[in-house]
Amino acid sequence: MALKGCEEFGRVLQDVDFDYLCMSVGTGATMAGIITGLNPNRNVIGFSVLKGGDFLKNDIEHFLEKNSSKVYGNWKLDASYHLGGYAKVPKELQGFRLEMVSRHNLPLDPVYTGKLLWAVTDYVRNDKFKPGSTVLALHTGGLQGSSTLPTPNTV
Repeated sequence: MALKGCEEFGRVLQDVDFDYLCMSVGTGATMAGIITGLNPNRNVIGFSVLKGGDFLKNDIEHFLEKNSSKVYGNWKLDASYHLGGYAKVPKELQGFRLEMVSRHNLPLDPVYTGKLLWAVTDYVRNDKFKPGSTVLALHTGGLQGSSTLPTPNTV
């Protein structure tokens, strides 16, 4: 059911103009569902939050096969931005999260969206996206467990 719901979300995203959709990945199910709903000319990059998360590539492929008979070549998994592993919050990430709140009023949880935006920022800094492209980062929430995140008024 989750795959089908995320597939529907992928269809809704067709009305949004972007070249790359970036998202954090825990199990790969959300990513697989969105991939099946998107137009194949849209690129999807998933950033694993798990240390050693390369295995998720096989899981995502399995979810895709289970959800559709099509072959999708418009996605990749990057497992190099886990920052120590699931729920690990190094000082650099904590500082980044604080900066995102103070500069942009954008709260990020430390497990998923903080690592996602860390990775996207690094991709931009290192020209890993095609020049002139539009990047959409999917903020999946998760803030309810982030009691250490300051509000914009306390930064």
